[in-house]
Amino acid sequence: MSEKISITGISGRGKHGVFPSEKSEEQEFVVDVTLKAKLLKAAESDDLAETIDYAEVAKLAHRVITGPSVNLIERLAKEIGEVILKNFPKVGVIGSGQLAQMTIASATALGIDFISLANSKDDSAAQISSHVVGDYTNLESVREFTKICDVVTFEHELIPLSIVKTLESEGVKFLPTSKAFQYSQNKALMREKLRHLPHPKWQIISEAVDWNYPAIAKSISGGYDVKSACPLRLGRCIVTGKQIGRAHV
Repeated sequence: MSEKISITGISGRGKHGVFPSEKSEEQEFVVDVTLKAKLLKAAESDDLAETIDYAEVAKLAHRVITGPSVNLIERLAKEIGEVILKNFPKVGVIGSGQLAQMTIASATALGIDFISLANSKDDSAAQISSHVVGDYTNLESVREFTKICDVVTFEHELIPLSIVKTLESEGVKFLPTSKAFQYSQNKALMREKLRHLPHPKWQIISEAVDWNYPAIAKSISGGYDVKSACPLRLGRCIVTGKQIGRAHV
């Protein structure tokens, strides 16, 4: 549930209006700003880092009031709202696990509205923050999620790259972009990209016998951490004891 904060009496002198005198002579404008935000955590912790920086909001509103002239009060209100939202963006995260959970505290301290795309309401981050339950492998599900976000980032690299590229072409802002994100999904591309830097000896192989052991076999894509890596000695996994017939190193 969202609560409201009202900041009243933000004043500044500007030249807004349609008449020549309003364009040439400053007059005082007084603005009230009402924000909807999740404030329960701040109320419980009594921690300044958990709430909105009211002084920053007032400063942003004042900057617009004293800025370039506009004709209508409605236009001025719109510009104030846009500036505030731009400085307090809603960041969407694909994934709602432990890494997303660890991001929440920093996002809150920066005044960033954080929401995750979770597989389940029981995911780590979903239990303590705003979230939408959806399927990151489904284009429509991800598209609907991005509509409520200013920018989207990733907790994991499992989302199909084709979805990221399609939504980028529709104007969705992903950080990192698909051009960079592909290297987190494809270890062969990543190794090739970093070939000019110091690195362990590596090679893409099709048969376990092609390699000098011991070695670490890693799948090129589709896994992460220990789920896609196996230490090898003479073609056999040291951990499981299984013979590896085909491996990518």
